[in-house]
Amino acid sequence: MIVAIGLTASFVGSVFTILYGLLFVSQPASMAELDAAQINILSSMLLTLSGGLIGLLAGNGLKDKPKDKEPQE
Repeated sequence: MIVAIGLTASFVGSVFTILYGLLFVSQPASMAELDAAQINILSSMLLTLSGGLIGLLAGNGLKDKPKDKEPQE
């Protein structure tokens, strides 16, 4: 649970930091390439973190299910 909370906190923090930089920091028009690069980094990071978080939560969900009994001969 602690790992899931840590991943979620880093995910949310990084998303808000990059979005704040894109929306509220004024840049000259020649810096538009940096905005595109940040969006590419953001999309890669979102895929990695969300995949790890989903895998972690799915693995914990599978552990909680009762196991089927083996058929007796």
